[in-house]
Amino acid sequence: RPADCNDARPGRGLSSRRLGRGATLSVPLGAGLAAGSARAQGAAAGPVHVGFVIDSSGPYVDASRDLFTGSKVHFDDLGARGQLRGLRISQRQTDGTPERTRDAVLALARQDRVDVIVGPVGDAALRRLLDEPAFESDGVPLVGPLSGVASDHPLVGRQVFFTRPDYRREMAYLREYLATLGMTEFGVVWAPSLPAAVVQSVRTGATQRLQGSPSAAATTQLDLPPDPAAWEPLLAGFAQRPPRAVVVVGDSVAYTQVFPRLRRLSPGTLVVGLSTVNPRTVQELVPSAQMAGAVLVQVTPHPGRLNLPLARELDRAMKRFFDEPASHQTMSGYIAAQLILTAQRRSEGPGRERLRKALADTRSVDLGGFALRYGDDSPRGSAFVDLLLMRANGQLMQ
Repeated sequence: RPADCNDARPGRGLSSRRLGRGATLSVPLGAGLAAGSARAQGAAAGPVHVGFVIDSSGPYVDASRDLFTGSKVHFDDLGARGQLRGLRISQRQTDGTPERTRDAVLALARQDRVDVIVGPVGDAALRRLLDEPAFESDGVPLVGPLSGVASDHPLVGRQVFFTRPDYRREMAYLREYLATLGMTEFGVVWAPSLPAAVVQSVRTGATQRLQGSPSAAATTQLDLPPDPAAWEPLLAGFAQRPPRAVVVVGDSVAYTQVFPRLRRLSPGTLVVGLSTVNPRTVQELVPSAQMAGAVLVQVTPHPGRLNLPLARELDRAMKRFFDEPASHQTMSGYIAAQLILTAQRRSEGPGRERLRKALADTRSVDLGGFALRYGDDSPRGSAFVDLLLMRANGQLMQ
């Protein structure tokens, strides 16, 4: 039932509350809101009801929790400053499967009657949702899904509003970067059970012609079988004639299994993971010393890069409301929350339909050194891509 969420003590945000699977929590925030970015400020936002899907198991537990935390800390920060009125939060917990995620989104739309949903997390979950006719008919907008697929889907820009680039852009960036290092070729290791949409997007990015600049090309590829016990001889054969760089296409678990083996077999090889790999999850699975030299693609600014106003504002809010450091997924949630409230202030009144229209009409949002720009040539709002290096002492350098 409704509860006070303006408690500023560390660890007392909603992310610390445990709910049973499928449970929902509806929380009205007291009058308050301070734009985390001065550029996003304006008149106080009116009532808006925001929904979240929180995974309690599966590969995206950390990412879904951090996405929620990033949005929640922005709402708390604004609420404490008296610039947000009538905002409510509802969340549904799932087991992380695409079917449960679909059910949770539909429940948020129909039973909780939220105006907007932040997320969800995962490519398969998003594709399952986009294939559900009831999702389009319900009309609830999604903001900031953590997925690199579906850029060309007709609902993008109408009901689904990304705040990150897709895998094609990630691969294009990698090819350009490797070319600057004198690497004209790279290998690709495909983890098992990848969604078809991910495979298609990455293959397109790895092979498409890039205009205006020379780029590296994918010349060696390895498809891993479902059983990790069979990977060792395959990777050993792959490493006999290793490319100087290898891109691992898979989740955090797959990357932590492939990276140490390839580095042991071929110490000089650059092993890169796409944004499907969560740095925080990697650090929880494997000691940092074993992952030294791991390189991961990131699609948001580093939350620790405090020369960026956006990162400074997130850092300040996290220190006030949450007793933990921000991750890249936290930054994604923070960005999504700012986009929602910017659109709400620009809308013609409260309600799902008005907010969805305001989101669709949004063309640019300045978030303090990081901007979202939407248009026919930029349906996902951002083309930001950078690389993160994991060091033996656990530091993440971007």
